[in-house]
Amino acid sequence: MLQPLHLRTGNQAALQWFIGLLHAIALLLLPLTSLSFGQAVALAAAVLLHGGIQWYRYRPQRPRAVAEIRLDSPERATAARWWLRLATGHWLPAQLCDDALIHPRLLVLRFRSEHGSHRVLLCATTENAAVLRRLRVWLRHPVAGAEQ
Repeated sequence: MLQPLHLRTGNQAALQWFIGLLHAIALLLLPLTSLSFGQAVALAAAVLLHGGIQWYRYRPQRPRAVAEIRLDSPERATAARWWLRLATGHWLPAQLCDDALIHPRLLVLRFRSEHGSHRVLLCATTENAAVLRRLRVWLRHPVAGAEQ
């Protein structure tokens, strides 16, 4: 039987900087386009607005921000029980949605709970690498991941 997975989302400062970097690159590439000045200004405003919204959305101080994830009974995909601890300290039971993005350095998970939808972005760091690896295996092969 596989031990329950417990993962702290931790400080996602690297993710916030990555979001900022991507938006800055988009702004720097604007002069290379063949857009008129008005179109370029409108697009720059849209990029800045989107970057600000994403920066705000994934800040760890938000009350609805997910601080920890726990998966109980991961031996069977159908019996899996997900728990989310919000930044307020409140634990919520949740269901994992099917549209997870699984990458070796990044996981994007979406959960549904009684309080709505929660998106969790997990970057691979040295302190959570082993747990993240177990979670990736479980997400790709829910039953096979439990047999290991």
